[in-house]
Amino acid sequence: MKKIKLGCPNPECPNHKKNAKLKHNLTNCPICGSSLVHVCKNKKCHTLVEDDDKLYCVLCNADREDKKVVAAKGAAFGGAGLIGAGIKYRHAIKDVIVTLIKR
Repeated sequence: MKKIKLGCPNPECPNHKKNAKLKHNLTNCPICGSSLVHVCKNKKCHTLVEDDDKLYCVLCNADREDKKVVAAKGAAFGGAGLIGAGIKYRHAIKDVIVTLIKR
């Protein structure tokens, strides 16, 4: 089961102002008494999430997907660079390995 985060929707409440994520077993805010709503799991975001199956709001989820794509591209580029260096210096690498084996 996913751990959804609950937050106070009342803009005047101190829990809403400090973006507090409250315990899952609570139904009302302990300070103002308003009913708690499902909010985004991101620490800096306090957006209401309509779908109970999702942990993040639409904007935070899009940011997370963008970061995954950038990380995958960076890993692919870095790996290609290592392969290119291996091809360029294969004779030198081979000589080093041979000398290490002979010892």
